[in-house]
Amino acid sequence: MNRRTAFDAAAPTDPALSPGRLVIVSCPFCTYATAPCVSTMAHSLLRTHVATCPKHPMRAIEADNARFRAALERLVGGSDRADLERLQKSAAGRAVVACARARFEEAIAVLLATLPEGK
Repeated sequence: MNRRTAFDAAAPTDPALSPGRLVIVSCPFCTYATAPCVSTMAHSLLRTHVATCPKHPMRAIEADNARFRAALERLVGGSDRADLERLQKSAAGRAVVACARARFEEAIAVLLATLPEGK
C-alpha cells in the first residue's frame, strides 16, 4: 500500500520533477539545500532535515512545551510516572481547599497524559 503524507501531497507535480530527475530542494526556514539528487531522495532528505531544523517554527513550540512542562513538574513536585502516580493517590487525602486540590489533581493528570515515552 502506497501511503502519501501531507508533505508528499504538497510536493510539486511538475513533470520536470518526476522520479529519476536530478533536483535541488532547499529548506524554506534556513540555508540548507540538498545536493543534486533524484527528486524522491531530495524530498526525503528535506523531510528529515525539517524535523530537526533549528529555524523551523515547530522548534519554538517544542521549547515552550518543555518550559511549561518543567514549570508544571516543579509545581506538583514530580516528573516521572512513579512520582506522579504517587502524588495522584495522595492528593485525595491532602488537607487543602477543594478548589486547590482539584487544580493539583488536574495538573498531575495533564503531566501523566503528556509524559514522554519511557519516562
